[in-house]
Formats: sequence, C-alpha cells, structure tokens
Amino acid sequence: MSDSTATLVADAPPIPRHAFGTAFPETPVTPANHRRPAHLGSMTPCLTAAGVTKRFRSCVALDDVSITLEHGHVMGLVGPNGAGKTTLIRILVGDLRPDAGTVSFHSATRPPTPRPRAIGAATDALGLDPTVSARANFQFLRTALGLTADEVDAVVATTGLKPFWNRRVGVLSTGQRKRVEIAAALLGDPECLIFDEPLNGLDPDAIGWFRDLVDFLAAQGKAILVSSHILHELGRVCDRLTAIHDGTVRFQGDFDATLMDVEEIYYGTKGL
Repeated sequence: MSDSTATLVADAPPIPRHAFGTAFPETPVTPANHRRPAHLGSMTPCLTAAGVTKRFRSCVALDDVSITLEHGHVMGLVGPNGAGKTTLIRILVGDLRPDAGTVSFHSATRPPTPRPRAIGAATDALGLDPTVSARANFQFLRTALGLTADEVDAVVATTGLKPFWNRRVGVLSTGQRKRVEIAAALLGDPECLIFDEPLNGLDPDAIGWFRDLVDFLAAQGKAILVSSHILHELGRVCDRLTAIHDGTVRFQGDFDATLMDVEEIYYGTKGL
C-alpha cells in the first residue's frame, strides 16, 4: 500500500453511528442544527479559563486571557506564531500552570458521568512516543485510562488507523501522525476536546473527514477547541471564535461563516 496520506484516507471507514457510545443524530447535520443539542441548551460551559496570565521570565505570553468552551459548540482559536495560542492550550489541558487566573471544568451531567478523563487533547506538546508503534502507544493509553479493547477498537476504526497501526509513530507522515493524535484524544470519550493545528499535513479528503468528525462530536454535545492557521477551513467548523495577538484577546464571540470571514478577523486584529 502507498505511504501517502491520500491512499490511507481513501481506506478510512465512515464515522459509525455508535463509535463513542452516543447515537449519531438521525436528523441531517447542518450548520443550523448540529451544535446545540436540545437537552444541553445553548450556553452550557464546559471548560473555562478566567483572567489567565503567564510569563516566561520577561516575556508575557498571556495577559489576562479568558475563554469559555461550551457543550455542543466549536471554538476556533487564531493568532500569529508567538501570539500565545500554544501556551493557552497547555494551560487548558493542565500541562502548564498559569501565574494568575483560574481554569475550571464543568460536566454536562448532574451528577457528573464517570469518565476516564474529562479533556482529550491532540497537541504536539502532549505527543505520543515516536519510538514505538501506534498500537503500542494505544496499549499504554488503554491501560492508563482503564479502557476495554472494544472501546479502543471503535476509535481506531472510526479514525482509520489500521493501515499504519503497527508502524512506528516517528516514521509516519505528518498527516498520519495527526490522525494518530486525533484518535488518541478521543480515547475515553472526554466531554471536552482540544485540537491544536489538526489540519497540518492533511490532504483535502482528510480535511473533509476532520470536518465531519467535528460535526459529529459537536452534535454529541462535546465542547471543542480547534486552533489552526488554515483560516478558511477553520471558518467551516467553528461557531465561536477567539483571536489573540501578543498574548491578549483581540476578538471573541459568535462566528457565522455566512456573514463573517476568519481571515478578515485575523488580519484585522493583528493591527489593533
């Protein structure tokens, strides 16, 4: 089989209706209906950062940044290199402590439904072991999260990892590694999902697959953050948008791709 991402994407199965324990909605997914499950309402917070500040010696990476990820919604995160996006993501997932401010998680269920983990993240900073196979990485995660083999197999099937399941992560193409990272983030059915530059290295078919996956997850009520430099594609998946520059929030609010342009927001906020 070819080593190209395009060939592997063609072999990937469609998203199954019960891949993550929740039925795929029977109503066709559209921008108007897929992000607001009726039982969750329209403004249910899941992960909130309030007044977060982070310094690295004399450099202020984040300055009083606040952001809320809501159940059933997709927050897009944009900003130039060095704006503070990665620092913010590391703080949200608990990999880095802020110097000021708070981060809080809110379950959608009362009492909270027991889950192996609350937040799943696909980021380079929280990368997998490149010296072993995808299978070996997932075996470790399965043990760490206390998952069954069937739970892991469902995610593997959904994300199309089988063609390179036994290859070392370090020799995979960029697009293949992104798929492995995305799949790892889905393990344990977390309520909140964070994807840092998930579109890097993906061909057009794989980007379409990722859009469908995000639609599916949002329809389940997941709170999702997607950071990307591919602005036109980001505009096709998010309904919230945060733009940061020099560690401060320059724009934050609802996003409607039919009325707004991510690139205009991005380049407009750089000059503020």
